[in-house]
Amino acid sequence: MGKTKFTLEYALGHAAPSRLWNYLQTSSGLGEWFADSVEQDGKQYTFSWGDAAQQAALVSMRRDVYVRFHWNDDPERTYFEMRLSRSELTDETTLTVTDHAEDSDDQDELTDLWNQQVDSLKRILGIN
Repeated sequence: MGKTKFTLEYALGHAAPSRLWNYLQTSSGLGEWFADSVEQDGKQYTFSWGDAAQQAALVSMRRDVYVRFHWNDDPERTYFEMRLSRSELTDETTLTVTDHAEDSDDQDELTDLWNQQVDSLKRILGIN
């Protein structure tokens, strides 16, 4: 059975995408909110949470716009992506996360995880 793509959106207030970019793409930035620690070797990233580690490849990015990773042990056409957009009308930034889940229970767990991680990012940025 294949994984199903789902999307989550998070309002990040008036934070500029250029300010947010390092938190989405660099190992030091990702290590502040996404994982306990992140190591980078070229396009390979190792994300660690406690004693567990998972490797992902950076497959695509556009500076200040989006970054897309593929977990090395996931099916080929799956990925997780973090995309920044800015409303010209309100000047507010939105983080859109796209991920893949095996079933609805997995999607619920991943949604909870993303909510927690993005809450950590918001605290770092001083966004309520």
